[in-house]
Amino acid sequence: MSDELSLWFDLLDQQIVDADDLPIGRVEDVELDLRADLPEVTALLTGTQALGDRIEGVLAGWLTAASSRLREPRSKAGPASIPIELVEEVGPSVHLGAAHGDLPEVAPLEHWLRDHVVAHIPGAGDEGE
Repeated sequence: MSDELSLWFDLLDQQIVDADDLPIGRVEDVELDLRADLPEVTALLTGTQALGDRIEGVLAGWLTAASSRLREPRSKAGPASIPIELVEEVGPSVHLGAAHGDLPEVAPLEHWLRDHVVAHIPGAGDEGE
């Protein structure tokens, strides 16, 4: 088996799962370092902003705008980025060596809902909180 991957067939649109085997999104795009002789993947981009950047039209603009509004003010601009060093295996899905909680840029809507909605529901937190 070759160590080479096809970005189109092996990465794009693949499910990303964290170290706990929980799905956290899909690979919507990749970040490349073009300075070397051969382009090198440096990060996987995920989330609606990355998808909006990849497609065209009115829907793309809507997705990108909605996603950027959900980002934390301290977050960097642009789509959620997962450093390639966190990827442990690429197969039917992309397996990471980090847990979802260690990836604050990923799934900003889930993080926002957890912090602003679910956290205020009685019984939703851990015992003793």
